[in-house]
Amino acid sequence: MRRASPVSPAPPQVQGSHVAAVRDPRQGPLYEVELTGGRKVTVTGSHSVFALSQKRIVAFRVEDLRVGDYVVVPNRELPLDSGLPGLDLRPWLMALPAGEARGIMLHGMAKGLPDVPRDWKRFDFVPLSYIQERRLVIPEDARVNVRFGRSRLPVVLSITPALLRFLGLYAAEGTRQENTIFLSFGAHEKELINGTLRLVKEAFGDETRASIVPAHRTAVCVKVYSTILSRVLRDVFRCGDRAFTKRVPDVVFNVSRDLQEEYLRGYIDGDGHRGPQKVTLATVSDDLATGIGFLLAALGKSYSVGRRGGSLRTFPGGYQSACRPVSYIYVYGAEGTRGQPRSPL
Repeated sequence: MRRASPVSPAPPQVQGSHVAAVRDPRQGPLYEVELTGGRKVTVTGSHSVFALSQKRIVAFRVEDLRVGDYVVVPNRELPLDSGLPGLDLRPWLMALPAGEARGIMLHGMAKGLPDVPRDWKRFDFVPLSYIQERRLVIPEDARVNVRFGRSRLPVVLSITPALLRFLGLYAAEGTRQENTIFLSFGAHEKELINGTLRLVKEAFGDETRASIVPAHRTAVCVKVYSTILSRVLRDVFRCGDRAFTKRVPDVVFNVSRDLQEEYLRGYIDGDGHRGPQKVTLATVSDDLATGIGFLLAALGKSYSVGRRGGSLRTFPGGYQSACRPVSYIYVYGAEGTRGQPRSPL
């Protein structure tokens, strides 16, 4: 295959490689990705890699790569600037289909609008569909919720340590349903449970409702009652609904090192096993394993990866279940050890 012509170089803060060729072998649904430096890898089309899109690092399926794309290949710690100051939900809101926009309300802008129904001003709400139809500007200090919902979100989410740690905990312990987010813990993890409840308020504001609910004798859930946050996790962060669909949100790769370490802390707090020489992580999501591995490499951490195939497990009481393949990530070293500078572990 003819090599592609050079394109504009990658931003200086990202070490990238120019994709020289993408080939589809005749045997099986596999792709061979060849970089300009001659390195090659053969993977399935659904395998995730990280590439540049509008000067941001985002996840791409291999089958979506094209000749001339830049993919990120870390071999040392990558220097980053301070990253994003905030995540603006307003473009997402204004682009929602009419059917979804009809049930969403904005708060904090009704009093400044002429010729709107009196109840809108009295109860301080404006339907998103009304705003879309008239192309009104949503103030940056407005809040958003679904109709009759009691939880509200700021339309501009601050990129804070609490937000990144919540996203890490969600990757480890979270499940998303249409109206509720669940984070599941062992009943003995009292400090982590109470800390997660505080984290929700710090990350999303006091108007986001959450509570601690016993699941059974040995398990406890932190439930977040917010349809609008559930949709933001689905559409904006795109971090997955269940264990096997989890992924590292793109925003994590575009924030400062300290915030990236907060994400790892949250994930390790929820799903990691800390040993004397290493931390062991396990996930059934290939995308999440790829993302965590890239993040560790970008931060200059030493790690290795293992994999266990699917199996049939027998649980107490004789119950059997088919278990998915598991990826293991072993992170070596601890705080202050040589070769693990500023380790979050």
